[in-house]
Amino acid sequence: MEKVRRFTQEQKIAILETAKGVGIKKAADMAGIHFTTVYDWQRRLDAWGEEAFLKYKAASVGRGIKRITEALVRKEVDEFELRNRSREEQRQTLLGLYGIGPASVEYILSDVFHHLDELNHISPWEQKIYSRLFFDTEPDDPVSVDELLAFFNEHFAGYRLLAVHYFWEDLFWRRKTEHVEWLEKLIRL
Repeated sequence: MEKVRRFTQEQKIAILETAKGVGIKKAADMAGIHFTTVYDWQRRLDAWGEEAFLKYKAASVGRGIKRITEALVRKEVDEFELRNRSREEQRQTLLGLYGIGPASVEYILSDVFHHLDELNHISPWEQKIYSRLFFDTEPDDPVSVDELLAFFNEHFAGYRLLAVHYFWEDLFWRRKTEHVEWLEKLIRL
């Protein structure tokens, strides 16, 4: 597999400057990248302006996935054996993997291991949305995480994360078909 080339934002601008003189395809060939990548950089630069373009830091999510995959391949974690363990043993094993935190482990325990009641962590962003959905409070003044968890325990015991998934689906379906002003302020798409 060919190694992916990574460029700083300054290097990208230099390649774009070169493209002005020799053309995008030639500049891409000189940099050892596909010409569509240069077009993408140019679109971003045009849309954001140079200052925002230079400040942009691209996420590198692939490294975490690669490290988790390597742990599974080397049998540091045996996925099939893990399925026969208790939920707490599964949680501790998963939390020991690079890049798996409280939110990720909940989704894995629910989606992969079918523990539909796994909900012990709520991010600040989710807290604002749940506060609005379930308590009709303004996102700037959210209900406490403890109060939200108590509410979910009372109303959705046994299926807490499954219930929350359904509310997410409903909310974003509504957003697709109508304007949800308070939600638009909380998301950046």
